[in-house]
Amino acid sequence: MIMTSYIQTGLRLVAAFFVFVTLLAAPAAAQVTTGNITGRVADAQGNVVPNASVTARSKATGRSRTTTTNDVGEYTLADLPAGTYELSVEAKGFSKALLSELELNVGATVTQNFDLKPGEISETVQVTSEAALLQTTTSELGRNITPTEVRELRPVGNFDPTKTRVGNIGFNGGDGRQLDVNVDGGDNKDNVVGSLLQNFAYESIQEFQVLQHRWTAESGRSVGAVVNVVSKSGTNEFHGSLFGTYRNEKLRARDFFEKQSPSDPKPKFNREEFGGSIGGPIKKDKLFFFAAVERFRERQNILVNPALLPEIAAIPGVTASPTIPTPYNDTLLTAKIDHHISDRQSMFYRYSFQKNDSPNDQFDPSQPGDLSNGNTNNNKLHSFVVNHTYTFGPTSLNQFSFQFQRFQNDILSVTTNPNIVFPSVQSGANVNVPQETIERKLQFRDDYSFQMGNHALKAGVNYINTKLGGFFFFGANGYQVIFFDDPLTIKNNLNGKYPQGFATPGAVNEITFSTGAGDTSQSPFHQLALYLQDDYKVTPRLTLNLGLRWDANIRLLVPQTNNRTMQILKQLNDPRARAIAGDAGAVARTTPSWREFQPRVGFAWDPKGDGRTVVRGGFGIFYDQ
Repeated sequence: MIMTSYIQTGLRLVAAFFVFVTLLAAPAAAQVTTGNITGRVADAQGNVVPNASVTARSKATGRSRTTTTNDVGEYTLADLPAGTYELSVEAKGFSKALLSELELNVGATVTQNFDLKPGEISETVQVTSEAALLQTTTSELGRNITPTEVRELRPVGNFDPTKTRVGNIGFNGGDGRQLDVNVDGGDNKDNVVGSLLQNFAYESIQEFQVLQHRWTAESGRSVGAVVNVVSKSGTNEFHGSLFGTYRNEKLRARDFFEKQSPSDPKPKFNREEFGGSIGGPIKKDKLFFFAAVERFRERQNILVNPALLPEIAAIPGVTASPTIPTPYNDTLLTAKIDHHISDRQSMFYRYSFQKNDSPNDQFDPSQPGDLSNGNTNNNKLHSFVVNHTYTFGPTSLNQFSFQFQRFQNDILSVTTNPNIVFPSVQSGANVNVPQETIERKLQFRDDYSFQMGNHALKAGVNYINTKLGGFFFFGANGYQVIFFDDPLTIKNNLNGKYPQGFATPGAVNEITFSTGAGDTSQSPFHQLALYLQDDYKVTPRLTLNLGLRWDANIRLLVPQTNNRTMQILKQLNDPRARAIAGDAGAVARTTPSWREFQPRVGFAWDPKGDGRTVVRGGFGIFYDQ
């Protein structure tokens, strides 16, 4: 009943929101995959030219968008896909102005002014554009990593220990949970531990934007930064790429520790990384394809502390090895179709897949006595995004996107032996494996934009349904044997306490046995966001960014009704089990807050009007997930 009430309340809010948007006639698109071109059209004497036609044509796909200047000669081409454009301006009594190349990055607002010359429209005047100095119409602070820079990036960063080699990123002193990551408009945030969820093939990334300080209402669910990533698309020309790297121990220099024993052979090492991409037209100017694949293989060994080898060899049934292999395999795939249905509407479909496995990936040489962390980490990730863009007219546009994403992580033990613990060393299966994490995500996002005079109005709704499943419980392995002394001491009776070796009564300090299974139930939670945004150009030099956002997190935690503790109590026929099980689950649910209203105010001021100096500022309230 409580859950039904939550959903009904949320649906009422959504309905009211769309009524408000309809009254405004203000469809708007959040700039997670697009950018804006804006500017002013005047004559040679500086007089504004209203009703001039401004057209942007993509040089990659041939798709064009047209708008007209308002009464003060200003125009805005909102929510254009990132890329290179040809820009032209036509007005009665003036020659056509043509700018052959203008680069538009994701999330950017590029200002391009035109001074028209008297003449016939049939005449064309070539216009040159200076490199953009600063963005003068937004209060946000961030950085665009262009396609050229993406190709030159090197792998860096900390790693999230819960997923194999997935970067864990933090901004402004925050952790991974305080970061919002979008890929082609789809949420790519891990709702279990935060940070990134899925990796993508290197050749599939066109560019991305990092916003460290933002004062608009379009982004939320984080108090840190926002990262917007755009994947590559096919064009009117066929393009492809191939790459590969190979490295082994003979091509690798010794590190500091290996230099201390230069006569010892280098540890075995082998790394291969290769892949490629291909893209082009299926039907010129209409239908395009793109695909990228990447494969990574690594083979290396981690040294075991030599002082422990005699102790390990003394354990019955255990073979001592001076090294532990830590192989890693990773496969990444992305495929994308772009369809320009008409001058008014277009769609794209993108599917991405990742699969990796890494035996012994959690073995930590800094804990030389713990050999029980040799688990096998297996990951499978699928994501599918559909995006539909519809242009109502020169001043209004709608963008709808849907995403399905599924992540499955299985951590298994490389052995079925019980966990055996000695003071100096432990081996066998980790006591907390097997474990599994399943995360299924459905996302619906709709954004609208409308240009009304000096006001760029935006409104949007974002709904994410996430179902978390799998299992994790302490003592999952079920068996743990703890000895008083080290293996050699017990085997050789070095202190006279163990005349029968390991069979001596009292050699074992503790035996732990667990039964039952973890709770594998899956419980969905809901995230709902609404926003309104008005970017008001008060003067050509001053822009105000005014917005209001509302977020709700519904049923965020998973109820626990069938965990291992409940199972054990039931097996013991403990009367407390019924009482505890009757209440279990309710305490784990969170009560949604309907009061997370977040006003945002920002400004950008160009004091000289030359784009060389910009004063920015802002205020906002932000809520984490």
